[in-house]
Amino acid sequence: MASKKERVKKMEEVASRVKDVDFSELIRILAQILESYGDFATSMGTIQKESEDKFKALTDMADIAPTIMEQFSEKVTPEQAKLVLQIFVSLPIVLAKVNKLMDLKAEEKLELGEELKRLAEKMRELTQLVPAEAKK
Repeated sequence: MASKKERVKKMEEVASRVKDVDFSELIRILAQILESYGDFATSMGTIQKESEDKFKALTDMADIAPTIMEQFSEKVTPEQAKLVLQIFVSLPIVLAKVNKLMDLKAEEKLELGEELKRLAEKMRELTQLVPAEAKK
């Protein structure tokens, strides 16, 4: 735990950085961040509510991913299996970054956003490639 002297020094540093801050701009930015988080939470809640059984299956899949991958790979082409593998190898890495979103630098957040969008596109591509019998 920081000593009283260290805490006072930290407070003085913060005070010197914010003395010239335009608080209306700061409040606008904070509102924008909160709205973005609100949109995200609303989207996740809506998806979960509308597809509760599928949402639960997604969260449970991590526990049995190797078994699912094996069953799935028996029903798809090598091209489809390659795409699935790319997605599932990338997913844990990306999700680990999502969990530490606020600790990332601005550029890292921008890269993460693009990476998430690329993964979403690969997922959509995969749905077009999966034969009907594999969807069951």
